[in-house]
Amino acid sequence: MSKAYFHDRLVLLLLTINSFLAVASILIISLNLGDTRVAYTFKYLSHLNLLDQKKTAGLSEIVSFIAFIAIIFVFQLVVSMKLYHIRKHAAQAVLALSLILLVYALIVSYSLLNLR
Repeated sequence: MSKAYFHDRLVLLLLTINSFLAVASILIISLNLGDTRVAYTFKYLSHLNLLDQKKTAGLSEIVSFIAFIAIIFVFQLVVSMKLYHIRKHAAQAVLALSLILLVYALIVSYSLLNLR
């Protein structure tokens, strides 16, 4: 049943890229985490004309980015496997959209970690 799924070249390409992005994102976030007492920037509100545009939070909010990346990766794998036998192109679309989502998660988490 899943043999045809793992023999599709486009699916394997997208899964490989998504796996690399997920692991790289988790490693980048983990390696940029420092002291647990440091306040990390969790939100940057550029539309406010106030002096304090940064909303800081603790370590748990930054670790939620790691959980988000892991959830997205597992979700895209399960959904695309279930969709593959019904609609092949829909499964590939799920993988492609997950790729975009993982790239956005990497960019946002990296830029927020560098705002400290």
